[in-house]
Amino acid sequence: MTGEQTIQKLNWLDEEHRRDRVAITELNAKIENYLPQINGLTKGLQDLEERLARVQGQSLRYSQIESALAQLKTEVNVMFEQADRRAQQRESEYLQVRVLDRRENRRGRTEPAIHSERPRRAQAFGRRAGRVYSRH
Repeated sequence: MTGEQTIQKLNWLDEEHRRDRVAITELNAKIENYLPQINGLTKGLQDLEERLARVQGQSLRYSQIESALAQLKTEVNVMFEQADRRAQQRESEYLQVRVLDRRENRRGRTEPAIHSERPRRAQAFGRRAGRVYSRH
């Protein structure tokens, strides 16, 4: 290699080195510009993680509430079914008393009444419904 070639090569290397330093300076400036954004995103991510933890805690409570409501709904349905059965039974007993009353009324037209039939019917109905009425 001649002296002139060496000088050209050194100039070329100096120019490449200068370009590299300019590129490094530009990249450092970009990094400095991105740091506040990165810090803001990091803080935002931490806030989101905290909110997620709170929401997960709330969702657990909501699932417990939903479970309790489902159990309550089941219990209320059972209570309504029991009330319906009792009402049907009372209606059936009432109809039976009416049938007995009609029979006695038909019999009463043909036979003279010795005693009043109303207290006996009320007493019969009361026994069936779980109550006892007095004849007073």
